[in-house]
Amino acid sequence: DEIGKILDQQKINIYDWNDKIVSTVKANYKLTKSKKKADKEKLKEESKAIIDEFNQFHSDMQKEMSEVKSDIKERKSRLTRDVREFEKSLSKQEASRLKNSREQLQKQVETSHSYLSNEAEGIRKRLASTKHMVGRDIESNIE
Repeated sequence: DEIGKILDQQKINIYDWNDKIVSTVKANYKLTKSKKKADKEKLKEESKAIIDEFNQFHSDMQKEMSEVKSDIKERKSRLTRDVREFEKSLSKQEASRLKNSREQLQKQVETSHSYLSNEAEGIRKRLASTKHMVGRDIESNIE
């Protein structure tokens, strides 16, 4: 649940960046039509600042997604280890029942892990796509 909230927040961050980039590209396009040298210099400076800011955001996002994936793996390992230790302390009948429950829980954990990993990967792909768009659109307008 906590990881899901992190992933949802990252999606919001990416959408915010997409909006910011689109509005910047539109503004830059209008400035490129200008004949004034000062406007073009301002465009170059603003575009470079946005690219730098986005690259920092991209780097931070990659680190956070990596941490999320590590956290998911660690939680999964810890849960499996804790359940196994608990099973050892039970009678055979209780252990058998618990083993069945553990297998069901393991399937749920696998499903959750797969979902969260897919969500993190989807965010990573959208981020890479946005990064590509930033580089292509803003830099082409500078020229």
